[in-house]
Amino acid sequence: MNKIYWNSNVKVRLVGEGLFNLLFWMYFPFLTVYFGQKLGLQTAGLIMALPPLLSIIGSLIGGSVADTLGRRPVMLIGTFLQMSMFILFAVSSSPWIDYVAFIGIGIGAAFYRPASSAMVADTVPKDELRQVYAT
Repeated sequence: MNKIYWNSNVKVRLVGEGLFNLLFWMYFPFLTVYFGQKLGLQTAGLIMALPPLLSIIGSLIGGSVADTLGRRPVMLIGTFLQMSMFILFAVSSSPWIDYVAFIGIGIGAAFYRPASSAMVADTVPKDELRQVYAT
């Protein structure tokens, strides 16, 4: 098996995304149950349909902004948005503020993803891209 080229930017990205994914998947599976108990099942079902749509729009905007401003600024904006929304989620006492934080985390991730993928494509040699993306 060939040794994969690990640029320091790719290593930092891997650790950071691993941390954000760990935090996200620790609470996400229980969020619909929480909103169902606090807001009612119909309301929870309706409001949980919005985040995937906002994620699609956020990815399109994030990719466009990354092409204009560069990858690093967009990745930092996405990271700081996710971080601030995780903090808001942690200190919130209202289900509606929790919902806003949940949407903010999704939009931050949607902004981050296209720029991050482009950064990997820019820094990793073409013959090793498949292995790096798989990791």
